[in-house]
Amino acid sequence: MIALISDVFFGITVRNVGRKLDFEMIVIRDPDELDQTLAVYEPDLLIVDMTVPGDDEEVWERIEEIAESDVRVLAFGPHREVELFKLAKGASVTRVVANSQFHREMGELINRYALPPADDKEDD
Repeated sequence: MIALISDVFFGITVRNVGRKLDFEMIVIRDPDELDQTLAVYEPDLLIVDMTVPGDDEEVWERIEEIAESDVRVLAFGPHREVELFKLAKGASVTRVVANSQFHREMGELINRYALPPADDKEDD
């Protein structure tokens, strides 16, 4: 699992929550690190603080490519930043939530989107 979060302290919080759920969590601060990190790790989930790419269309295009390669993308940001929500949805992210919901339900959201959907699981 990779998290793109510029705030160091919040990135630590997200990493710790992921680890408590038994997921390996790599936190990066800069979108330029995405390709290098993806070359080393094959995540099931990319968590994106929408303020990091902001209105940079090239970064959103890269996030869309990642989303379309079967990596689920969970994006969060300020609820008043309507344009960021539109950019995220336009980039085919799996789920977009406000900061408040992400903070409140972080563990549940990470667990839900880090695990494969029920129809992807193999039959026993």
